[in-house]
Amino acid sequence: MDIKWNAGDKPTGKYKSFSNRAWPMACLKNERESPVAGLVCEESYKSSKVDPSKPIYVRLAFYHSPEDRKTKGAFTWQTFKLPFNTLKEAKAGAVMLMKKYPQCYEHLT
Repeated sequence: MDIKWNAGDKPTGKYKSFSNRAWPMACLKNERESPVAGLVCEESYKSSKVDPSKPIYVRLAFYHSPEDRKTKGAFTWQTFKLPFNTLKEAKAGAVMLMKKYPQCYEHLT
């Protein structure tokens, strides 16, 4: 499983104080860069060097079968109630959960 982590773009411009930067998302290194995991937190993302005071949660993208995609969309995010305190722990936890639930993305590889 070859993944790439990307954080949201830094807010810029005149009204940047009203925007929040998205937490990192893991995408498969395939032709479409399909999302497989994301990190969520009540605090906005600052940088990889700053850990938040609130817990970080992992969510996985569970992809639907081709028949279900017409009504349910390509995938559904499932958030796990396992809190992490640091970005490093959360990324390691996401990889652990992806290994535990390979059926959610294995048809993409």
